[in-house]
Amino acid sequence: LVALRMRGALAPLAITMILVTLAPDPAHAADDLQLAYIRSGNAALDAMSARGLDVLGRTLKARTSVAPAEPVAVDPASDNLGRYPVLYWPANAVRHMSPATASRIRDYLARGGLILFDFGKPLGADSGARALLEPLGLPPLAEVGPDHVLSKSFYFLDSFAGGALWAESGTEGSAGHVSGVIIGGGGWAGLWSGDIVTAPSRRERALRFGVNLVMYALTGTYKADQVHTGTLLERLGKPK
Repeated sequence: LVALRMRGALAPLAITMILVTLAPDPAHAADDLQLAYIRSGNAALDAMSARGLDVLGRTLKARTSVAPAEPVAVDPASDNLGRYPVLYWPANAVRHMSPATASRIRDYLARGGLILFDFGKPLGADSGARALLEPLGLPPLAEVGPDHVLSKSFYFLDSFAGGALWAESGTEGSAGHVSGVIIGGGGWAGLWSGDIVTAPSRRERALRFGVNLVMYALTGTYKADQVHTGTLLERLGKPK
């Protein structure tokens, strides 16, 4: 544009109009990334989910390069889910999905989405996990251990402030496959928001788990790729 102007091919007004046209719209830029939760129909629970994801979003903004916009509630049976990299499902309240919902959730997972199913308590025979998840036809699940990418996608974690976590089997390493579901019972929205009164250290672990979860959804198995190890150690000035 500068070269064209110097040659007299563009008037100043034309340059201004072109720049205004090409400039990103800040009103839409903030909406590029949002976290969402499944609407439960329980006003108090939905409010807690919103507060929890809002605090998690602000934590991400303060500690990472990810800056989510305000979280939203979604109805998986009717809303477009494709724009949300992570869905929080308060499964202690939403324990049933219609065939239409199951179909849309399967499509969301097939396109690379990630859902955190939070049953609010450690999984057991009475958690309702099997009944809720069965329509999704998930592959075999395995407990998330310290070698899983989720344990090191941002922070190095040895616990998740909510007991055991489960993910799709075979997603531990750098094979390129990211688990579409993370299943547990930590009551994380309440821990993130502070609605659940607990020790500061436990709340911090919950926030770190949330940060890892979002980074895992966005970066996949990058942190498990050992091809970067040598370069990273060299930059740190450490021997390989």
